[in-house]
Amino acid sequence: MILVGAAARLWRRPYVIISMDVYPDVLIAHGGSGAGVILGRMLAPAFTWAYRQARRVIALGPEMRGRLEGKGVDAERIVEIPNWATGALGVVPAAENRLRREWGLEHKFVLFYSGNLGLVHEFDTLLRGVRRALDSVPSLRVVFVGGGQRLAEVRRLVDELGLKDITRFSDLLPPQRLPESFGVADLAIVTLRPEFAGLVVPSKLQGYMARGIPVLYIGPSSDAEQFIKSAAGGVCVAVNDVQGVAAALIELAADPRRLQQFGDNAQHFYAREFARERGLARYERVIRSITAADQPVTDVDGTAGTVEGRALPTAVTRRADATLGEAADQQGGNWPR
Repeated sequence: MILVGAAARLWRRPYVIISMDVYPDVLIAHGGSGAGVILGRMLAPAFTWAYRQARRVIALGPEMRGRLEGKGVDAERIVEIPNWATGALGVVPAAENRLRREWGLEHKFVLFYSGNLGLVHEFDTLLRGVRRALDSVPSLRVVFVGGGQRLAEVRRLVDELGLKDITRFSDLLPPQRLPESFGVADLAIVTLRPEFAGLVVPSKLQGYMARGIPVLYIGPSSDAEQFIKSAAGGVCVAVNDVQGVAAALIELAADPRRLQQFGDNAQHFYAREFARERGLARYERVIRSITAADQPVTDVDGTAGTVEGRALPTAVTRRADATLGEAADQQGGNWPR
């Protein structure tokens, strides 16, 4: 990003930063005295300069916008464009779900986590809440699909809490099994450590919402929390609120109609706010706003028109769909968030 900013200044060209994470802050937030933290602190002024020089900076939500404004980026240069989900967005219902049968999850209440078990995510509150709820909800089961830097730690905590018999860990599944994989979920899990609020937006959220899966969010006030509350698509609990997690699990396990309503709300909100077509249209408007006037541009659907802006080939929108959409892809957690 720094090199792009320098080259753009040299050649007097505008550039756009798509802030999937806020750097180097996300490196520094990991803490400690590792090389990444030291390098992040050293490069912080250069990153700040690059953000301020960009013609537009894309934020994934309002909390991230606030972080960018805190770096001195002009508010009018920041555009909020959330990620979207990709892959097969259908879900195989429980009664028809072969994977649910293979994993012994029939007639169980399944908590489902799909994606990277990474450093930005929080699992202690989740698993201790499961432990506390288990006596009241003996059908409770936990499924993790994916891997990551905290996988071994999560496995140890599962063993420590005596949850091994109700927890399943699975490697990434083939794309064609995604509808079955998501179909095992009664309630999907999104977590975030407090120090990453505004720096990272867990993109697995869009994957859940697109498929109409209700969400339990465990984390600080963040973009993910705002999206879930705006959608009325699930329940939000603070980190370390173990009793809050347990209470939510007990209540939701006993109220399938409420779960269904959360899922329906999430899916409708996704279609209104996060859908692929809306995201691509927003990116087009950004590009149009910074290019020369009265040039042909290709619309989102691939048809040509005359609008303000330079030519935008179909390949650009296709690449945007491939690159930006993958940020929210739930194919077993290919994207680290």
